[in-house]
Amino acid sequence: ALSKLDLNNETQVNAFLRGVLKPKIIDKIRFLYYNSLLSGPKSWIINFSTNILNTAFSPIEKLSSAVVEVPKSLITGKQRQIYFGEIAQQIFGIRQGFTEGVRLSLRAMTKGKSLEEASKYFETMRVQPFGVKTTAIVGAPTNIMEAGDAFAYGINRVMALRGLAYKTASLEKLKGTVLAERVIELINNPTESLLKEAHNIAEYRLFRNPAGSVIKRAMRMRDADILGIQPLQFLFPFIRTPSNIFKYGMERSPLGILNPKIIKRFLAGTPEFSEQVGRWVIGSSIAAALAIYVKDGIITTSVPS
Repeated sequence: ALSKLDLNNETQVNAFLRGVLKPKIIDKIRFLYYNSLLSGPKSWIINFSTNILNTAFSPIEKLSSAVVEVPKSLITGKQRQIYFGEIAQQIFGIRQGFTEGVRLSLRAMTKGKSLEEASKYFETMRVQPFGVKTTAIVGAPTNIMEAGDAFAYGINRVMALRGLAYKTASLEKLKGTVLAERVIELINNPTESLLKEAHNIAEYRLFRNPAGSVIKRAMRMRDADILGIQPLQFLFPFIRTPSNIFKYGMERSPLGILNPKIIKRFLAGTPEFSEQVGRWVIGSSIAAALAIYVKDGIITTSVPS
């Protein structure tokens, strides 16, 4: 049976796991609880809107990072690793990624979530506790959430891949027609490293990047077994995603410039320095503009009269 298992088929994988790992009553209760938390249309709208906003800001942040990269390269004497041409490729990728996003979104609604995708909502789930039909009904809220994520993932992945293709060709010091042909070649036949990096960038934009050591320790404490159950999972159902959202916001806040890693990255001449400063510039500029609007009374917290 194992030899016939299609690892790319979410339905088959989950059915196999249910046969090997028999779900307990607590697994079913947890599944119902998590879906009830995410069952409101407001949660779906916020999730989808946040994903689209992050996607839209990707080329803007890339432009800011490319501007920072120019003087950094001159000062450190190291080759530029962020190029303005990446921005155009990302913008072109929106249209191509839209089709991919729709395909992945429909797949999420019809086939459900893969184990990796489900980790955003089910940090503690490793197997579907119900049969396929029951899971489709009870798990509809998280399937809807994942459909929104899958749509944004498709767009972000294609955008990232096109940008990385241009970056790779530029690092090879190609110019003109040769550069354009190389970019097209890498887009049509990407290397494993490019695909992996594009995937990681898309996951970062969806707050699904891996947890750090501190958050992993917190998750282990939350998952501690007490009398055969994990009661803290009901008090703290989500840890990794909120922590990623917090870090994402801090990188773009006025406090982001205080990150001690900035100096180290500058001295090392890595592109992460320009990426980090670029995000900080865009985020802080928006925060400053909002502060001015609030000060001038253009934005208020009162209900419109």
